[in-house]
Amino acid sequence: MDRGRRVCKLGLMGLLACIALLAIASGAQARRHHGSHQGRRAVHHVRGVVVHRNARAGSFVVATSSGRLFAIHAANSPALGSYVSGPVRRMRNHTFALRRGRRGPERMHVKGSRTQARVHGTVSHVDGAGKTFVVSAEGVSMLVKGRLASALPAVGKVVTVTGTVDDENEGEIEEEGLEEEGQDPSGFDIEGTILEVNPTLRTLKISADDDQASGESVIVHVPTTIDMSTFQVNEEVDLTVTPLTGGEFELVATSSDEGEQGAEDEEDEQGEQGDDEEESEEEEEPGEDD
Repeated sequence: MDRGRRVCKLGLMGLLACIALLAIASGAQARRHHGSHQGRRAVHHVRGVVVHRNARAGSFVVATSSGRLFAIHAANSPALGSYVSGPVRRMRNHTFALRRGRRGPERMHVKGSRTQARVHGTVSHVDGAGKTFVVSAEGVSMLVKGRLASALPAVGKVVTVTGTVDDENEGEIEEEGLEEEGQDPSGFDIEGTILEVNPTLRTLKISADDDQASGESVIVHVPTTIDMSTFQVNEEVDLTVTPLTGGEFELVATSSDEGEQGAEDEEDEQGEQGDDEEESEEEEEPGEDD
């Protein structure tokens, strides 16, 4: 009888231990999920110069002192050249929106103006005849007017451009200095409007820059793993691509950028979107502009 009681007692203790371990594991998994969710929704404090606007996406672009570009969805945009500061939150498609307070989205605080800025990204298009090139980052593909005496960078090159913000051309940067930092090895984002969908060739014609200022376009090849039927002409999209020969691209991932609602639309996401948690570690620290 005593032996039977000891066996039952040991069995009960083992059961309780298993329940405790399961509770710990479940809590750890919940923390991991919560941490990843919070990482993607982490609040960033952005400080820099408004260098570009994209009316179709309903966004404006802030360039920090290091040149990092933040595409921020908002109902209203500060004037080009404004030096602004404020909190933003990350969207599903890796662009940003103004942080929401109790009374709605907060506003960027305008702290002055700048005529010069630094932009960092990957060259996604080059127009030798027009002496221009496009610098792309998540949620932005903006036109840069190259210097007449300098050579244009090649497609796929990571660059940092220092130049003048041209208010008359809605955010076109006039290059004054250019630093090339090698080829982007893992693909990069381009932003633009779908101009043509060709289901037979499985290609998309995309505006070379997001506000179609250049009048140029690029061809993106769509792999069979991505559903062609989801693409619509005149849709604003953010595409992750890898370069092919002749200035064309292979599509890796796609998401909508039709305003803040499109930027949060999970149904429009296809392909490898990247690791949100890793990206949350890239938060730009507040700092004084150069």
